[in-house]
Amino acid sequence: MRDHIKPCLTIGLALLSLGTGCGESDGLGAHIPVSGTVKLDGAPLKTGNIIFSPLEVGRGVQGTIVDGIYSIPKSKGPSPGPYRVEIHSIQATGKKIFDRGEGEMIEETKNLVPADFNARSKLQVDVKASGSNAFDFDLKQPSKDKAR
Repeated sequence: MRDHIKPCLTIGLALLSLGTGCGESDGLGAHIPVSGTVKLDGAPLKTGNIIFSPLEVGRGVQGTIVDGIYSIPKSKGPSPGPYRVEIHSIQATGKKIFDRGEGEMIEETKNLVPADFNARSKLQVDVKASGSNAFDFDLKQPSKDKAR
């Protein structure tokens, strides 16, 4: 009978640890609501996603941008600390391209936001435990003159 206790205890502890990844019991501190605006070349970004990735220990989160506004509620918000921010807006180009994996023509898509604000983003914010955590981003396309 004792041979069954150890495996059951191990499974029970493993299941218990799975529950600690949610909410404030994850040891990362309180959830903090964040919100703000995103503009691209002065105009509100119609649709997209914003990602807050912790630079230290923290809770990474993602939100949706609609008509230049994003809002991540407290229940899904990041923990306090410094974050790297990525902004994406994947849109159809109106062209069809051949997909080798599928063996058929598919809709071509493109990220409207320059890589300097997503894949190579240097955007950073510091989420505070109290006070306003509104972060506005006014992104600019790189000028054509820089490429010369």
